[in-house]
Amino acid sequence: MSWAVIKTGGKQYRVKAGEVLRVEKLSGEAGGAVRFGEVLLYVDGDTVEVGKPMVSGMAVEGRIKAQVKGKKLIIFKFRPKKRYRVKTGHRQMFTEVEITKIGPSSVSARSGSTSGGKATEGKKATRTPTRAAARKTSTRRASPARKTTK
Repeated sequence: MSWAVIKTGGKQYRVKAGEVLRVEKLSGEAGGAVRFGEVLLYVDGDTVEVGKPMVSGMAVEGRIKAQVKGKKLIIFKFRPKKRYRVKTGHRQMFTEVEITKIGPSSVSARSGSTSGGKATEGKKATRTPTRAAARKTSTRRASPARKTTK
């Protein structure tokens, strides 16, 4: 019996083959394949592989069963004696994934599948400066010299 701990959507899940998992929304249609490359721990019988921080060469593959909405949450803001009442609601989107395989990552699994929603895994993200930051770093005019009075 093998199982693994994976990381997706900022959370960690303990998964086994054949298990249906409800994770944060992933891109893809129902019936599509998904691959989780961030495996933190892998256990197969008595063999335990602990990642530092990830287990290298290991992946968990699954199939998207459905894109579903969660239970409605009510947010009610109230300030006493101020006639302030605001009521809003929220329904989180989830993806139900059936785990099909836990094991070494294969070359065929990498092509055309998502890895936990990250499009640029392994690449270093570069930040582009915002307009405000660009204005601050641009050359500033020297302030005019002040006249001194005697």
